[in-house]
Amino acid sequence: MADVKIYLDDYRTAPRGWELAKNFNEFTNLIEHHIAEENRIVAIAFDHDLEPDHYDSSDVWRLGKTGYDAAMWLIGNHPQVLRDVKLLIVHSMSPSGGDRIERALFDHYNRGDEMWPTMYRRPGWDHRANEGRYKVNL
Repeated sequence: MADVKIYLDDYRTAPRGWELAKNFNEFTNLIEHHIAEENRIVAIAFDHDLEPDHYDSSDVWRLGKTGYDAAMWLIGNHPQVLRDVKLLIVHSMSPSGGDRIERALFDHYNRGDEMWPTMYRRPGWDHRANEGRYKVNL
């Protein structure tokens, strides 16, 4: 069993030691792969806008799967993953999209008796620009 960190983002590269998922399908496949391998997912970083069309439209909710959809899929299909997660990061440049992801995760943890993980909101967090400023050891 390995500890895994997943970084969902279509644009940025994943920090060292994190596995990159560039879209909703890659995210769901990566989660299911690690569940099948009995790995423990200890950290997830969510971006909201995952398709090129998301950046140019105020009607983003109809233009393909977003980071919010990924969070809702995880909550609905594999809530057990959220019991092991120690760190959640929402790093979207979209204020409303980031809020939706946060709200979905907060609602999930408020419904159950799981321990809350550490949760950060870093709009536009780019690990390369902040190297050394945000160290999280898992």
